[in-house]
Amino acid sequence: MAARVAARSDAIRSAPTHTVHHTWLRDTNGRLVDEALLTVMRAPRTFTGEDVVELGLHGGAVCVRRTLRALLAAGARLADRGEFSKRAFLNGRIDLSRAEAIIDLIRSRTELGARSALAGIAGGVARRTEEIENRLIDVLARLELNLDFQDDVQAAGREEIARALDAAAGDVRELERRAPWGRRLRDGVTIAIVGRPNVGKSSLFNALLEEDRALVSETSGTTRDYLEAWLDLGGVPVRLVDTAGQRDAREDVEAAGVARAQRWEREADLRLVVIDASEPGSPEDAEVVVRTKGRPRVLVANKSDREVGASTSGGGEPAGGAALLVSARTGEGLDELRARLEQLVREGDREPEDLSLPNERHVESMRRAAAALDLARASWQEGATEEVVAGDVRDAISALGEVTGRVVDEVVLDRIFAQFCIGK
Repeated sequence: MAARVAARSDAIRSAPTHTVHHTWLRDTNGRLVDEALLTVMRAPRTFTGEDVVELGLHGGAVCVRRTLRALLAAGARLADRGEFSKRAFLNGRIDLSRAEAIIDLIRSRTELGARSALAGIAGGVARRTEEIENRLIDVLARLELNLDFQDDVQAAGREEIARALDAAAGDVRELERRAPWGRRLRDGVTIAIVGRPNVGKSSLFNALLEEDRALVSETSGTTRDYLEAWLDLGGVPVRLVDTAGQRDAREDVEAAGVARAQRWEREADLRLVVIDASEPGSPEDAEVVVRTKGRPRVLVANKSDREVGASTSGGGEPAGGAALLVSARTGEGLDELRARLEQLVREGDREPEDLSLPNERHVESMRRAAAALDLARASWQEGATEEVVAGDVRDAISALGEVTGRVVDEVVLDRIFAQFCIGK
């Protein structure tokens, strides 16, 4: 296809693999389109395992559009979402877990997320899963051998199989336990900044981002809708949401903003509850403190650079728990607040040495594998026949095979690759 728009087409068609050629591109009417560098890469030494040509064009949208029109007119078509990665999978160049890691790399928002995705592309999850599969295949072979030579089966052999099943189940559970950490690296954590109007929520939003994203005014109720931005906290991507101050709305637009703020307050993973440290005990502040009690939150008494009033006591103790004293204007207390938020978004998640982490699809397969292994272990301990236990072991092997794509149907493939950007 590239030879139809490139000069010296015969030379391009016969060019050896992994060579770069200077050429002029022309459309089907012979009009000059652009000057380009054309790279020829022949199967099987390509990402997809097929013949590939890459064009290096001059920068700018016009050159790209003109070249694309020329290629389409010459008979090319636009790639579907994830088509190159799907072809690489179908041609055996990558397994399914590596393809999904490419999605994670494209979507990664932090350095740690990118490192985790690259570990997946390198095959970390696939290697661990295949190791367990291979051991289970050995167990299955032993069970089937016992069926053929039942008179020679010894107690020691039964104990060996029991230990192998226990070890495999433990390894699957260990991979499952990594999933929450992977989920946070991929999807992030949502933190909603909530409170009554004019306590400095937008100022705190700007201070945490270290940029002026939200308009700030002394006028109460400046924020009528929510704003959001992404923040890196200890390698975890955080979706920080600045919400409208919650009060009795006087008009439809404000009421809609308050309703959205209430939704974020209910649905966020973590709430940053802001009260005013400079005012006497405010009933509105007390209301939001009580309302968010029992939900994951951090209480923040903002405007600490002003005189501390009755809304805090003992250096920042509002009704409902200890609050961090901060000043979004001067920066006082912000380092402590960031450290506290980082601790909470990473809480319970120990960063593994191997950052290759299973995604939700993998975890579902691993859960079914673990359930099948639990059945196999229980049956084996109760003295069930090799034939019964072998059936459960086969189910576990099949479930694990879905992680790498060794066992997968077309519907699942379409769903996975539809998540890609166009052409990846």
